[in-house]
Amino acid sequence: MTNTLERKGLTYAERALIDGGMNDGLVAGLRLDRDEIRAARAAYASFRCVHGYAGVAAMLTRPDAQPKLGKSESYALGLMLTPARTLSVDVLRVTDPHARPINACPMASFGCTAACLSTAGHGAFSATQRARQIRHAFIVQHPRAAGVIIGAEIRAAVDKFGAGNVTFRFNVLTDYRIEFIMPGALAMLQDLGVLTYDYTAWRPADRETVHGYHLTYSAKETAHTSDAYLTRVLMDGHNVAMPMNVRKGDALPETYTLDGQAFRVIDGDLTDDRTTDPRGACGVIIGLRPKGRAGKRDASGFIRTPSH
Repeated sequence: MTNTLERKGLTYAERALIDGGMNDGLVAGLRLDRDEIRAARAAYASFRCVHGYAGVAAMLTRPDAQPKLGKSESYALGLMLTPARTLSVDVLRVTDPHARPINACPMASFGCTAACLSTAGHGAFSATQRARQIRHAFIVQHPRAAGVIIGAEIRAAVDKFGAGNVTFRFNVLTDYRIEFIMPGALAMLQDLGVLTYDYTAWRPADRETVHGYHLTYSAKETAHTSDAYLTRVLMDGHNVAMPMNVRKGDALPETYTLDGQAFRVIDGDLTDDRTTDPRGACGVIIGLRPKGRAGKRDASGFIRTPSH
């Protein structure tokens, strides 16, 4: 594993989560270690109190509180944090005066940063942004305790809805490579019947394939993801998410042409659950309509005009 981690070039934030024991915390939470869960929740309540919040809050977002997660047929849980470089170092330094800035989306381009869903829906409210800041800061500074709470919340959902009926998205707004951060927990989630999935702006070469963890790669403006690059990714059997200049209610194209090759397009707005997407020798394009005002104003080329 060490050679793999060195080859993949872990970010500072990813190393902090690994060194801080997030994987072991998640395993303890999934096993319902009562003492660890009690201590982790107490630590979270104390952390929140320092930042002006009372009591304990859930770590994960439920499908009834997030429109995209709510479209899944399974019970979909997601971790809503602050993307890119938006975790304020001032928030981090409240409890650690030597804290370093965090970039949760190191491969983000100008276009995807500008069109990020972070400010869509409830994300437009400062209270929502503040809550995500505190949650993200706790995860970075107390990875094991955060992992315990996340694991316990997932296990509670599995116990309530049954194996095979729960999905988990770690990166709703971020791009942490969880196959390196929590490999043991990913295997345990698979054993519990929980399918995990994420969108990622990393290259396939920078990711590790893990059974039960479904990754969808991101198309950005052509300066960052050229048509030739996306063609290679698709031809290697990976699916690619592509924002398209299509209005809500209008149909997406059946195909999209890259580098002279037509690829099948499926509607990614029907469900957020990417674990059910077709997978084969050739990938498909997951078409997405612009969300929020930022996405609809895009002028970078991040949101592409469909080919017909």
